[in-house]
Amino acid sequence: TTKKAPMRISAPRSDATSRKDGTKPSKKATKKMGKASAKAASVEPKFDGRKSCVIAMKNVDENGSSVALTRNMCRDSREAVREMRGDWRFYSLVTFCVTFRACHGLPERTCAEFERALCDPSTSENDWLIELLLRLLESESEEGAVASSSSTFIVDDDWEDRLDQTSRELEHMYPDEFPDGPPIDTAVGKNFFDVDPLTRMDVLFTLCERKCETSRLGNEAATTHAIEYERARRRKVFVPSTCRSELHGTPIGYDFLSRAYYVCPGSYRLFRAAKVAIDNFDGPETPPEWCTPCVTFEEVSKFASALRKAANKNEQALFEYLDKKHLPSFREKIQEQEAEAQRLEAKRKALQEAEEKRAYLMSLERKRSSRLVIKEEEVKKKIETFDRGMIPPKPSDEDINKVRLDVRSWILQPKRLRPTSPPHGVDIRQIRFTDDFAPPVKKPKGREWKNKCVSVYWDADDDAESTFYDAIVWDYDSMSDKASVFYTGTQTIERIDLEFARVRVGGPAPKGIVDKRGLLIPYANMLRAVEKSMQSARQAFTWRGTWIENIVGAGIPSHSEGSTLCLCPSRAYIEDVNEDEDDEDASPEEHPSSVIDVEDGQVCVDTSDSTKNDDSEVVVIQDSPSPKKPRIEEPVPL
Repeated sequence: TTKKAPMRISAPRSDATSRKDGTKPSKKATKKMGKASAKAASVEPKFDGRKSCVIAMKNVDENGSSVALTRNMCRDSREAVREMRGDWRFYSLVTFCVTFRACHGLPERTCAEFERALCDPSTSENDWLIELLLRLLESESEEGAVASSSSTFIVDDDWEDRLDQTSRELEHMYPDEFPDGPPIDTAVGKNFFDVDPLTRMDVLFTLCERKCETSRLGNEAATTHAIEYERARRRKVFVPSTCRSELHGTPIGYDFLSRAYYVCPGSYRLFRAAKVAIDNFDGPETPPEWCTPCVTFEEVSKFASALRKAANKNEQALFEYLDKKHLPSFREKIQEQEAEAQRLEAKRKALQEAEEKRAYLMSLERKRSSRLVIKEEEVKKKIETFDRGMIPPKPSDEDINKVRLDVRSWILQPKRLRPTSPPHGVDIRQIRFTDDFAPPVKKPKGREWKNKCVSVYWDADDDAESTFYDAIVWDYDSMSDKASVFYTGTQTIERIDLEFARVRVGGPAPKGIVDKRGLLIPYANMLRAVEKSMQSARQAFTWRGTWIENIVGAGIPSHSEGSTLCLCPSRAYIEDVNEDEDDEDASPEEHPSSVIDVEDGQVCVDTSDSTKNDDSEVVVIQDSPSPKKPRIEEPVPL
């Protein structure tokens, strides 16, 4: 028997021409035909399962990648971005940086920021790519030493030499990636800033591959991610931060043509691979036909809407993932960004209107009292000539951010492009290790001032009499942010804000200069006890008391969260530190502190260090029956 085609019942027409004789059907017949038509329509599928519901996106190139966000780029950058979106290594690079950001301290950036930085890493907005490169260049010993010691990331003073050496190693490790020789060679003019964007991407990609193969921290993090993902898969309880499938480079779904789709954590972009095995762990030998069909949020939303009525099971599952897991979080972020942009725009308009009104009022001629004019001039003169007891004006957030960004950009520049002196008059000793690997100087904060030996500068009418005076920080008041400074020369106490004073900071005052009753020991013995710390203060770094010094002294923030930057002439010291960690004959401190014990009229001054015998010098003094507290008055120059 032959298979008959299914009968298609069309909806009845209500006009008079629905019958052959031209008469209008009765209401009963019309109702009966309508029920039969509705029943047939419910059985018939709306979409043919043999066809895909994936629509052809607009504004795509011949490879199928979107050309969005490239209109304002130059021609070379536009071509480079088009090739990046058609290369699977770009996706691998971004995914690696997101997945292993915590264990390696990598900067967190989006795909669009990666594209702009790879095209031009020389600008201050894109210098985070240099920090990413330097962190990927770290060896296992350096990475572990820095991670275990502090949150400060040490930048090589001339990191281009190290990059050249690593580039030659990458050529031998990955000959297929670099068949024409080392990708970076500064001697022949192939530095990181002059090569094309795709070469920069290849260098970063191979460094990520090397991290995966050699880094112990990366392997531990990957194992932890895999265990958490497997546990969550069995319990069917997924944590978005660690247990989403895209964190491990697995496809989120397939379409009717078995093309795999990928997403990058933290980005709403959609990537597609044509030649990829269905098994997530057995990939093809040849590179997949890769493209980025959706770049913007609107493109991804439009793509997901087209899959809403899909009949294919793969496309239905793909729609479920995009609609319920991928897009909702970005919708909230976009709404927050739009609200923040509107708030900033309203604030900008209000400030502009207030400035225009102020300029208009100032332009009007008005009578002013001579007394008010004289008072304003006196206040202005006091601000210009900073008084010792006044608090200087607080800098704006824009000025603070500008100082931090400029100094950070100066640190990340290679030595051949870096100016000799840091910007904004910053002293290089604050941000750079010395040649003998002494750490940068740090200014005390808050209660760290207490019991410090310092040298405070005092101005005088005669410049010849202006000098530094030795003192000990007696106490610190957190309410007023002022310290009580005891001057050893005049035996007086002054309350001063050391943040804005010209001061030199030495070692801590030795224990024992204050007895059990909180009173100072006899004056002569105190001077002898603090002599070493005072000597270190006289030769220490001079803080000028400016807000720029305070900002830089707190640390230059890196592009990674919770980390700071500083320069170092060489990295060889890290291996030496690791080898000598358990050495008992370690070198003594530069300024060892003396220890004083006050007991029964005797003062034992411990002047020994780690390289000498533990002998103490005993000085017998006369008992002081009623020691007096120091007088609190203004100091008088000697």
